[in-house]
Amino acid sequence: MNNYNYRPGGYEPTYRNTSRYSGNRNSGYGRGRRRLDPEELRKGRGFAVASLVCGFLGLATCYYFGIGAIFGIFGVIFSIISSAQGSRSKMRIGGLVLSIISIVLGAIFGAVWLYMYNTGSIASYY
Repeated sequence: MNNYNYRPGGYEPTYRNTSRYSGNRNSGYGRGRRRLDPEELRKGRGFAVASLVCGFLGLATCYYFGIGAIFGIFGVIFSIISSAQGSRSKMRIGGLVLSIISIVLGAIFGAVWLYMYNTGSIASYY
């Protein structure tokens, strides 16, 4: 499809806008899609990243005496703060999921470690 139309009486082309992000809201591609302001995209992003990092750290350290549960709790808190600031990023959701998993695994491994410590069976590992 060409980008110009010929006028009925002459040979001068008139160019039309074929961009899908034209100024008219009801025309072209993406009808009904709301454009987001760059400032709106950055809301709560720092807390979303912090939530994701705490989730990863929680998974990495959940085997060490249940310490990962502490990182998981901080990850959930950061995810809630990010959500309260209006963040709609997928990092916030990923951080929340990883944090919840690290809380559960940290609690399980912490309970196993505590049981082994109380029964004296942990002495055989050292």
